[in-house]
Amino acid sequence: MPTTSRLLISFAFTLLPGLAFSQSFNFLEDDNVHFYQRSIQQEFTLNSEDITIEQSYNPLLNSDDGDYYNNLSTKDFNRPGARTITLAGAAYPVKYIGGLNWMGKNLNHKVDDSWCFDDDPKNCQKYGRLYTWEAAKEACASVGWRLPTDQEWRDLVEYFAGADAVAELDEYGSKVAYEAMIVGGSSGFSAQLGGYRWANGWFRGLGESGVYWSATEYDDRDAWYYGFSGDYGEMDRDYRGAWKSYGHSCRCVKDAQ
Repeated sequence: MPTTSRLLISFAFTLLPGLAFSQSFNFLEDDNVHFYQRSIQQEFTLNSEDITIEQSYNPLLNSDDGDYYNNLSTKDFNRPGARTITLAGAAYPVKYIGGLNWMGKNLNHKVDDSWCFDDDPKNCQKYGRLYTWEAAKEACASVGWRLPTDQEWRDLVEYFAGADAVAELDEYGSKVAYEAMIVGGSSGFSAQLGGYRWANGWFRGLGESGVYWSATEYDDRDAWYYGFSGDYGEMDRDYRGAWKSYGHSCRCVKDAQ
């Protein structure tokens, strides 16, 4: 009787800006060669640094019907199928969700108007940098990505925690979303309580709260953000109490190509 077997192979590719590439794989099972081909087109606008992308493939070879599947659809940044990119010397896990590639780690890329908490470089290594709203947009763009919109954040929460959790964000906060998306949560998104910086230069909240910018403005002074409260164990969405001149964490996204 024909049998089903699994094969896991990892490949690493170093790309230059504008480089497109295709991938071809041969798999051998029971002395029969099966051919599986996946073509990927990638274009990058980054001018200053190479980008390394590592992808893990977990094809399912099924000799019953000859179909081959790629395990890239898991709801988890940590499972096989998640990718890792290296930008400006820092590695970031990446997950493809709803047409977007999401970073699974806080951005740590220095631009003007960005800081390490308490100006300590060790905090940048652990929590990423704190950015003003404009600086967050600039930092993501400088590595060829962009800051996610308010709607894209809402879609991400729904993906990991469900529609009810999205509704709770605007009311009293969502414990379900917090538990799924915080460090150690089921999603592997690993939001961190990296604190924040007031416009007067004071740092606050390390280990207590994490605040993430969206690219969506509320008005000239404020923008929508997503907050994680360690004290309450909740995630919320708001624009109040976070001027664009404050320093917050950020994740970047890249549109699928």
